Amino acid sequence: MQKPIQGFSVGYTMLKHYSRFFIRKFFKTTTVVGLDNIPKDRPVIITPNHQDTLMDALCIIYNVHGRAVFMARADIFGKSKLIANTLRFLKILPLYRIRDGVKELKNNDASFEEAVGVLESRQKLVVLPEGCHVGERRLRQLKKGVARIAFMAEERNNFELGLEIVPAGLDYTHYINVGARFMVQYGKPIPVAKYKDLYLENPQKAMAALMDDIRAGMLPLMLNLDNEAEYKTLETLDDIYINDLYQGRQSRRSVKHTEILAKKQQMGEKLLAFAQSQSAEYENVKQLADEFRTLLKKLNLRLWAVAKDKYSAIGIFLSRLLQLALLPVFVAGFVPNILPFALPMRFSRGIKDPQFLSSVRFVIAVVLFLLFYLIYLIPLLIFLPKWWMAIVTLVALPYLAALAFRYYVWFRKTTARARVNRMRRQKNADWLRLTECRDAILNVLRKL
Repeated sequence: MQKPIQGFSVGYTMLKHYSRFFIRKFFKTTTVVGLDNIPKDRPVIITPNHQDTLMDALCIIYNVHGRAVFMARADIFGKSKLIANTLRFLKILPLYRIRDGVKELKNNDASFEEAVGVLESRQKLVVLPEGCHVGERRLRQLKKGVARIAFMAEERNNFELGLEIVPAGLDYTHYINVGARFMVQYGKPIPVAKYKDLYLENPQKAMAALMDDIRAGMLPLMLNLDNEAEYKTLETLDDIYINDLYQGRQSRRSVKHTEILAKKQQMGEKLLAFAQSQSAEYENVKQLADEFRTLLKKLNLRLWAVAKDKYSAIGIFLSRLLQLALLPVFVAGFVPNILPFALPMRFSRGIKDPQFLSSVRFVIAVVLFLLFYLIYLIPLLIFLPKWWMAIVTLVALPYLAALAFRYYVWFRKTTARARVNRMRRQKNADWLRLTECRDAILNVLRKL
């Protein structure tokens, strides 16, 4: 008989703390809002939006206390017993969908039974109600699995379990790149017992009402550009507006992630109304946005670099001098970490789904950094005169790696600023057209 999935595990606890350290290094900033909304003395189901595969789960584990059990789509378990056992060790239960085959749906009975056991032991269950991820900032239709589990648990306990559902919203400034920002917000808990009378009268209506309330609780916690046909245009326009609004300040820790998201939500609502009008003005802006994206890719520039037409030549020069002075620090951090840095990028090249890239790179890096550091420990202990010197050196390596990465980003950004100045001086036709598109778009957005 299998041990309850929510049970204590030394290996899982160690891995959780180790992964939390890497989460802090993987993201430039991490923001957690509303953690007090998660009850500590009763069972909880957390329902976040799903945009970035495994990273969504890691970002919940990062800040939620205790041993959260996740439910994930069954196809990731594959046919291998090793994979299934590994996922169970990570406290992940399979959730079967209709696309897995009608016959497979009966396997949900065992998973639901375990999920109820998690709740009855006053632990946290995390269900991603959209069912699958998508790299778009919008909330798709929610699946009823979370409602079935919730009512199953409460009905079994005469609606005295005290189960609450906490909606959650995840927001990433970038899905793939290391050094992005992430934020998770937890909404007000929804007590399942309040649907008791409706459930006893009509279970389907009760489940529909609960799912409606979960959706309503999630929407304020995320950006929801809810127009699939116009999504690319809306995202581009929203990003251009925010980039101009903060003039590059969004990369600084002083600008709160909550503030940026609030501004994006406000503009997003205006853009949705603008797109629905299907006016000639919107069609013109849509063409400009398409051309803007094409030119940005052609010039190999990031959106932040287009915030200004010109960057300080003195600032670029001083940055280069300082980078030259700090080059030994970069080398000290980069050389011993070159393989853990490079191999995750190499192994992830064949992945077609962009939302899997950050997850795969993160997992490979977590394993490789630990492996290489254990290997490094042997020569350090042999060649250094004192054992504590070896330990200090080993502890310093991940921090030097982080400094090397920041140096690399700084160098790349300085190079991009220098390129912008050069294209401006040379009156590069693509650059000039790119800025024309940006200015024309902003003239419209500022009037909304």
